[in-house]
Amino acid sequence: MNRFHFTVADGEHWGWADIAGVSLSTKDDCAAISGAVITVTGRHGETSSPINDRVYFVLTGIGRFAVAGEEVAVSPDEMVIVPKNTLYDFWSDSEMRLFVVDSPAFDEETESTS
Repeated sequence: MNRFHFTVADGEHWGWADIAGVSLSTKDDCAAISGAVITVTGRHGETSSPINDRVYFVLTGIGRFAVAGEEVAVSPDEMVIVPKNTLYDFWSDSEMRLFVVDSPAFDEETESTS
């Protein structure tokens, strides 16, 4: 398997009640960046990352993001940037599909949930 082309079919599936994700790439593929697809059918839960900047791109559906106390509605073809050390949350009352990029690559051990 090469380390520059990734598919949902080959990704690692994860999730909880209202969140279903597929990690397309990990820190083992590239320490500088990773990507995942997330399907949101409720609330993610407030969180922050002490080392990751994140970019969320809305693929389908509508929802909301709260970043550093500011709330915004989102829809397809829109992007939200979450700087490291920033509390944020996102949710959808129906279904929203997101593509997320972490820089540096996502590392579950560095995550903090409030």
